[in-house]
Amino acid sequence: MILTPLKKDYSQSKSTKIANQFLCKLIGYFNGEIQRITLNTNNEFSFEKLIENQKTPTVLIVERQYYSEKNTKYPIVNKAELKKLLCLEFGDDEYIKYHIWDVSDGHTYVNVWHFNKEIPKATVLIPESLLIALFAENNQIIEVSKNPNLFVMQQSKAVHSTIKTTFIDSVQNFALSVGAPQKEIIINFETEQLPEYFISAVKKMPLRLLKSFILWPKITQKVDIIKNLFTPFFLILGCYLLLSSAYITYKLDALEMQASLSKDNISSALLQEQNLTKDSKRYYALRDFLSTQHNSSLLWDVMLVVFPKADFSNIRVVNNRYVLRGTTTKATDLLEILSSIKQVNDAKFDYPTRKARKLESFVISFTLINQTESKIVKNQLKGKINE
Repeated sequence: MILTPLKKDYSQSKSTKIANQFLCKLIGYFNGEIQRITLNTNNEFSFEKLIENQKTPTVLIVERQYYSEKNTKYPIVNKAELKKLLCLEFGDDEYIKYHIWDVSDGHTYVNVWHFNKEIPKATVLIPESLLIALFAENNQIIEVSKNPNLFVMQQSKAVHSTIKTTFIDSVQNFALSVGAPQKEIIINFETEQLPEYFISAVKKMPLRLLKSFILWPKITQKVDIIKNLFTPFFLILGCYLLLSSAYITYKLDALEMQASLSKDNISSALLQEQNLTKDSKRYYALRDFLSTQHNSSLLWDVMLVVFPKADFSNIRVVNNRYVLRGTTTKATDLLEILSSIKQVNDAKFDYPTRKARKLESFVISFTLINQTESKIVKNQLKGKINE
């Protein structure tokens, strides 16, 4: 089945023409060099090489061979928690983009794109496979006739694509490589149609999807803005605090002189106060200690599962939560193992992980189910330990 060119309306309104001209100035295409999208008097779109010293387009569509594409699924249904996990995994690398798709069967599907560092910086980087997939329905395969050919498919609310290779040299082999059904629905179109389809795809691209590819200001840039705005305020505040400190120092000296006149009485009062403070500290320390005592047998059953996976430097209880601190090769795998244990509730990272010498430092906390429930799942946990 051939995907026919989009129907051209030669009598389109003035506002539509202005919108198309605006998008042409905004959007470019990178295939080793930057290409502008132009629109002639017959409303025909085409590529044109960017003139030297011209500004890089705000939105840059990237050819498939200049990025890698990965499709994966996470056993997390809470998108907010998944965003935190992805931020920990990918950090603020401006050449890595990802989009969280829908939740299905207790999993959330995610596409991740790693762009080459040679690509010029732009406010928005969009992979061409994503835009092409917008014209396909579920399990439809699009073959773009170019050098080399490009295969694209939308499946399970995610995008799969690959360039034609020795092993994947046909639609059938591509379908097998991504586990598509044997039933084939194939759409073909030529390279000459790309500018027209790119403009049309950007128009129909949902804002929720577009936001995933915007290069947001880095935290350091935000801090610089805040510094410029609040520097005068902090200068005034600093002067106020300096004067206040000088006044307080003067008052303290005056009080010390008065205290020296009745040294014996003050010493006795201070001694009594110190004794009272010590007694109070002992009381509160004992109370806090008794309030934090738990039956730790259930914790050690859980730790037997995760001890081989990481090196732990500290294990403590804070506000009825068990806090684990240590190092491992991949902290997200350890979090996933903890989350899979039925005795563990609300396992999460308390702080971002830090990587050094191929190891990641982590701080993970969780709670445990009550003792009655622990007896029910104890045998299941022993099975995990044996594995």
